[in-house]
Amino acid sequence: MAGLRFTLTNDLHLDLGHLWNETLPGFLDRLERERSLRLILAGDLVSFAENRLDAAFRALAPYGGQILYIPGNHELWTEGGDSRRIYEETIPALCRRHGVHLLDEAPWVEGGVAVVGNVGWYDYSFQNGQAGFPQEWYEDKRIPGQFEWMDRRYIRWSWTDAGFTGACCRRLEAQLSGLPGTVETVLAVTHHLPFPELLVRKSDPQWSFGNAFMGSGRIGGVLRRFPRVRLLYCGHSHAAVRAEVGGIRAASLGGNYRAKVLETIEV
Repeated sequence: MAGLRFTLTNDLHLDLGHLWNETLPGFLDRLERERSLRLILAGDLVSFAENRLDAAFRALAPYGGQILYIPGNHELWTEGGDSRRIYEETIPALCRRHGVHLLDEAPWVEGGVAVVGNVGWYDYSFQNGQAGFPQEWYEDKRIPGQFEWMDRRYIRWSWTDAGFTGACCRRLEAQLSGLPGTVETVLAVTHHLPFPELLVRKSDPQWSFGNAFMGSGRIGGVLRRFPRVRLLYCGHSHAAVRAEVGGIRAASLGGNYRAKVLETIEV
């Protein structure tokens, strides 16, 4: 029996089209040629979802068939609002309006295949302990006078990073625990990286500092506890990296501000 085909992409940043190395119509032509009935968007479709996500879904709707979506950190950015409200209210409402399946709310199941996932987050567990930066710099998301992780400016909520990471872990565990017994294969999708094996490591101190905000091994720990999870795809790092982790074929897709990736798989 033929498997199910999915086309995956990440970090489209549709609001930053001036940075792309192709036109939006050219990318949409590529997407249409994939002829996929199921398009998975692994986060950072736009920045500031409260203002831009509606238009993004309208742009993609004619090309992607059933869209399965998770937000990235950029969608949760706000200049004067509440990131938690955007995550829990604004984005779900927009997904319902456009018929988009929000994976953060519920898994998608067809036959023996399930897709699960959520935005994921970071808890500084991917920091380079040899770099010697004090913990308070990670919590403040900046190296004073040198580097600033932009979530520092635009993520506005009462959660700590570790607290939101824990909430993402609990959501993911509930999804995996509740899957029907007929599901044989689980494809997991997160925005942030769940495995340190997917990191790109460099000797540059600022790069090492930035890796602390790439993801969390706690998310990966949840995935590894469920043997039906066979595949994991994520975005966020803008680097294409693949690894086999505890029987899971894991891939950071690699789309970035300029080059857009489409990968079609059969599960």
